[in-house]
Amino acid sequence: MNNKDNNKGVSIIMSVFNEEQDLKETIQSVLNQTYRNFEFIIINDKSTDNTQEILSQVANNDKRIKLIENSTNLGLTKSLNKGIDISVYNLTARIDAGDKWESSKLKKQVNFLEQNPEYVIIGTNTIAYNVQTNEERKVLLPEKDSEIRKKMLISSPMVHPSILFLKNAAKRYDETFQTGQDYNLYAEILQIGKAYNIQEFLTYIRTHQNKSISLNKWKQQKIARLKIRYKLFRQNKVPVWYYGKLIPDLLFLIIPNKAKLWKNTVFSFFNLNQMADEKK
Repeated sequence: MNNKDNNKGVSIIMSVFNEEQDLKETIQSVLNQTYRNFEFIIINDKSTDNTQEILSQVANNDKRIKLIENSTNLGLTKSLNKGIDISVYNLTARIDAGDKWESSKLKKQVNFLEQNPEYVIIGTNTIAYNVQTNEERKVLLPEKDSEIRKKMLISSPMVHPSILFLKNAAKRYDETFQTGQDYNLYAEILQIGKAYNIQEFLTYIRTHQNKSISLNKWKQQKIARLKIRYKLFRQNKVPVWYYGKLIPDLLFLIIPNKAKLWKNTVFSFFNLNQMADEKK
């Protein structure tokens, strides 16, 4: 796919719901980008706090900000599609409230896509900040296209708020996915062209590792992951025995309460040990 016509600007899309605490810092990190030719589309998904007042204030100070206010709460996937539908540029970036970009992030990504027309999506390495523990963790992602495709068969190989992709390679998010919409997006995009992750920590995300989620939402995440991995297995024509790798997620759905408890215990153990190693 040729990127030569896609370097005239970037459409940055963010959907927010009751994000008054984290909005200003995120927006400022976008406005501080050294790459200046962009539109910043922000969808307020029927917030009930002071989100809209904050958005109106910042939009008055920068004409690149375009606000959309949903009349009802649509959820993340549909809200992102509303932003894509009105966007004017083919290059599309994502960010979430509470996350931040290093000032050169967009420029480095745009330059890479201009110089490598066979690529259709690019991410970056990430620093994750846990708001519960005040700890930071470096998230190293696979760099090359071949490594990314291999990782795709297991889990998502990119961080959603870091990506820059060609809209005409993906069209829109699949609205049947309330969660995992980014993972599914990558599966679609990688059928069109190549992917790359810049090996620099240009994106900062906030995590809530100790914050529990409802069992229903946890099951939705597992179902979405299963659907996407099954689709990827079929697309890549993996051998029959490889489908056995889906069994752990299937077991989680069959015995969700015990599986979720086991998962959280094991993950907490490895996260604590990983953090200890990073501090040495």
